[in-house]
Amino acid sequence: MRNKNAEVLFIPGSRAFVLSNTRVPFVILTTQDWRNIVRFMPYCGQFSYAMSRIHHSRSADRMNILQEMEKQYDYRNEKYFLDLLTHADNVIRTRAICILADISDENSVYPISIVLKNDKDQLVRHEAAFSLGQLGFTSAIDALSEALSSDSSFFVRHEAAIALGVIGSENAREALEKALDDGSEEVRESADVALANIDYISKVKRTNKFIKMTGG
Repeated sequence: MRNKNAEVLFIPGSRAFVLSNTRVPFVILTTQDWRNIVRFMPYCGQFSYAMSRIHHSRSADRMNILQEMEKQYDYRNEKYFLDLLTHADNVIRTRAICILADISDENSVYPISIVLKNDKDQLVRHEAAFSLGQLGFTSAIDALSEALSSDSSFFVRHEAAIALGVIGSENAREALEKALDDGSEEVRESADVALANIDYISKVKRTNKFIKMTGG
């Protein structure tokens, strides 16, 4: 049964409805819900316009911040980028981590580790894990090992494994060996790559730029 004005298709014998122009299903729990959809459908265009204005405003804000970030990067202003680690925009947080790792030293391990543990966005946590690996300090091993064993995203666990391999410390071996039993094939393979790097470091007794080129 179709309501032509609302462009909603009702599937008889179920509570499922489909927006006919998107073919995306959603569930209606009550008859009143259905009435509300029909009632408010004419305003969808206005809603879309309002959302586009919000998106435009957010994009403009992001561009302004990125321009300021470039300026502060030239100043190597660590405090500025530390403050951005909790910014509402995940794109800004991700870039702030990357820049902080580039301009800072071991002092940035702790704040980036906090991001790795607590940020709600998996891409941001992935960048935190990557940056801790690039920094290369053994003080990041505990945070990376915790992420490897408990992060809900295999995407993050994979990067934590690679980062541990890049750091190349024997202190990460136990966590990586446990990760060989991870439910994700990507994580298992990343742990194998990391362990191979640690084995190589153990054999040659040195670390250099080549060591960081794990390929993971």
